[in-house]
Amino acid sequence: MSDTIFVQFMVKLRTRGIDHITLANGFSDAYSLCKSKGDFVWIEHVGDLSYERKNLIEEFKSNTSFPIKKGTAYISALNAFNLYQSYVWALENPDVSFIVGGPAIDRGGVQISQQDEIPKNLYITTESVEEYFGVPEYSQKWGLELPTNMDKDYAIFFTYPLDNDCYWGKCIFCRYITQKCKSRIRKNLGYEFLDLETDRLKMVWLQTNALTPANIRRVLPSLTYRDDIFYSSFIRGSAAEAEALEDTLSNPKVVPSKIKLNMGIELPSNRMLKFMKKGVTKEEILKTLNVADKYGLPLTLYFMLGWPDLTEQDVKEVEEFASMMPKNNLNDQKIFFIVPSVGTELYDLYKDREKMIVLSSGPFHCSYTLELTKEKQELNERAKAAIIGNGYFTVDRFRLENPGAPTEHDWNNK
Repeated sequence: MSDTIFVQFMVKLRTRGIDHITLANGFSDAYSLCKSKGDFVWIEHVGDLSYERKNLIEEFKSNTSFPIKKGTAYISALNAFNLYQSYVWALENPDVSFIVGGPAIDRGGVQISQQDEIPKNLYITTESVEEYFGVPEYSQKWGLELPTNMDKDYAIFFTYPLDNDCYWGKCIFCRYITQKCKSRIRKNLGYEFLDLETDRLKMVWLQTNALTPANIRRVLPSLTYRDDIFYSSFIRGSAAEAEALEDTLSNPKVVPSKIKLNMGIELPSNRMLKFMKKGVTKEEILKTLNVADKYGLPLTLYFMLGWPDLTEQDVKEVEEFASMMPKNNLNDQKIFFIVPSVGTELYDLYKDREKMIVLSSGPFHCSYTLELTKEKQELNERAKAAIIGNGYFTVDRFRLENPGAPTEHDWNNK
């Protein structure tokens, strides 16, 4: 093995009822460049650990094995726990230089709260791979080198970036407002992943933080639709997206059942959507959902709870929304307790509240969460009941009565 390696994490998950390996293939866009400099190394890891989960931290802290003892390791950190793992490796391997970048860093969502704890051999960069090596963006051959130790029955889930921006970028909880990395936009879509030498089921994440209406019309009809490929991406729920979906899904070239779009509903009351600066109304969201339902397009919906300023009227609107939303093609729903991230407007709005829990991993301050008064807790619980009452709920992250304590699947289909 070369003394220069490019580390990418892999995680075993289940989506759409399919067992798969999620590949955090952060170096794929610069595959030819990286391959000319060293070896790709896949390391099995866990999912997001942006929150304090001491049992997992201790488990991976004790697993300090690393493929090289001298040289340089480039780490693609997808989440805060990947960043924390890099920190642990750097402490244990002083003769290895660790250059760490990726979504966990370049979105402004993680703050180094204890700078003096960062080892000298750990360099954290917000640059893209191309910027770091001084070559033009998207000038390298895309390529995905699959792990050799994958279970034979697992599908693969990997990323094909379209851009790294959000064309809206105004939501008060959004980390992209403060992103420091240069916006990267793939102008010529090659879909090189069609050349992968594997007959495994392929689940392709079309990476963009919000498909623009123009990209809905441009990208979806240009995809290759076949039995071994599924596509996913993020979408907003404004009237413009609803119109673009209506135009595009009626195109015979598009196979809606092979696509799953992910949409942030957050909290469907017009007052709260305005407070969040979402730029949509609940009526627009419903229109978008109805178009997707009309054409059989699967959806994953994301909701946010834990709001300390929720009102009775907000909850009534959530209950009304839940009773009206179409469900025929709803793939799943996910509820998250709000965790204001460093650098967001939401963080600045609530950071002076007396009762809050700081969420960190080692020296990295990720965000914090708030305790609720009994009245606000009850309102949030009612909103939760309305959302999960339709039977399509799959995952939550936090108990309302104990903010900051992850309880994945605790509310599963109840």
